[in-house]
Amino acid sequence: MPYGTISATLSFMYQSGHLTKNDKAEYSLPAVVSTARQIAVDIAKMQKAKRKIQENEQSINDLFAESRMQIKSIQKQIEEAVALLKSQGYKVLAKKTEYTEI
Repeated sequence: MPYGTISATLSFMYQSGHLTKNDKAEYSLPAVVSTARQIAVDIAKMQKAKRKIQENEQSINDLFAESRMQIKSIQKQIEEAVALLKSQGYKVLAKKTEYTEI
């Protein structure tokens, strides 16, 4: 059986479909009752799937953080290049688009 409090176990059983809950937040057994071993296996599978999703989300967040760092690095290089050109007397122009009313 999974370790933890009774309320956590009830919550896990509800999430894995081994308990039902009515409007008054009362738990009851479904029409087909599983063995304690099957319930424990289903809860373990559910928790493993949640951990895998969290790990995937973390790896995606890491990729975004790495991309942001690369973008900041590129922006810094551009700023340094513009500063170098300006220090040598060059004019650096930026493209500017303006919309006017017809």
